[in-house]
Amino acid sequence: MWIPYHRQPHFSAYKKPRILEDATSSFFMSKPNTTKLHREHVKFHNDTIEAGHSSMQGYRVHMEDERIIDKMTDLEDHVFVAIMDGHAGTFAAHYTGKTLKAKLELTPEWLEYLQLSPQERTEKAELLSKAIVKTYLNLDDDLRAYKDQNLMDDSGCTAVCALITPSHIIVGSVGDSRCVLGSGTQVISFTEDHKPENAEERERIQKAGGFVQYNRVNGELAMSRALGDFRYKPSDKGLANHEYLVIAYPDISIHKRTTEDEILVLACDGVWDVLTNDEAVAFVSSILKGDLINEIVEENDEEQVKIAKTLTVTALDAAEELIDLALQEGSTDNISAIVVKFSPPQ
Repeated sequence: MWIPYHRQPHFSAYKKPRILEDATSSFFMSKPNTTKLHREHVKFHNDTIEAGHSSMQGYRVHMEDERIIDKMTDLEDHVFVAIMDGHAGTFAAHYTGKTLKAKLELTPEWLEYLQLSPQERTEKAELLSKAIVKTYLNLDDDLRAYKDQNLMDDSGCTAVCALITPSHIIVGSVGDSRCVLGSGTQVISFTEDHKPENAEERERIQKAGGFVQYNRVNGELAMSRALGDFRYKPSDKGLANHEYLVIAYPDISIHKRTTEDEILVLACDGVWDVLTNDEAVAFVSSILKGDLINEIVEENDEEQVKIAKTLTVTALDAAEELIDLALQEGSTDNISAIVVKFSPPQ
């Protein structure tokens, strides 16, 4: 259970040793690339929503993650954030990162939502969940067209997105990237990892003529839902888009916002392989309330203390500390995170 900021112990109380398998294959480098990539820090809607993103290549030979942090074009008080984790290439993740929000804004459901009054939008958040589902499926159709024309690689990607409105948070997800919320005394998970060994996923895979071995689809792919990955979506078998071995149909969560909502974390499995939901939120909380600065200045002189008191810890700082922690804890993947901080109006 998450503890609010003012009663939060230091993160070191949560840490547990972990041992991951050695990174010995040709997909890994002997030393991690720790350069921070795609650093973003943005404030929205009268500074009541602050978002920060950072990522690093880590031990992987290639960087295949993408991200989105933006406001919706026609509703500036609606914020859209997303993390895409690519595999077997970069095309699927890159294309999704470039087009996901724009495609959402073209859906009939979003266009209908735009015509509503603010009060009506509060009452019809389900329109946005339908828009997200349609967006994922339409985007996957576009990727298939590129694949059919030999214009893309064999890649696929996870995609977790959160559409933050003044009244709700609507989350869509395929794959094993996650979105979690620190709210009051709770850590709320909006996503469930789509793993082939899950009973529902395994049943679908087997009905489609596949099998699960080593917790992978046909012994190969470690997730059961993704955009792209068309070798697991045969177009000549007469299957619907929710019946393939690997599907692009997202799970949706709708959360009605409260004054207790404080931290939203979206990250790829490079974080979740080594940290639990509670640990990630606890750590981000400790960073945002200034624990790191407090530790540094305890051993320094008065002048440095004065300087430290003028510093503001941002959502970007929290995202960067989180991916650094994941690397320290043994992650061997690309590592990407978005931290969203909710604040009352100034």
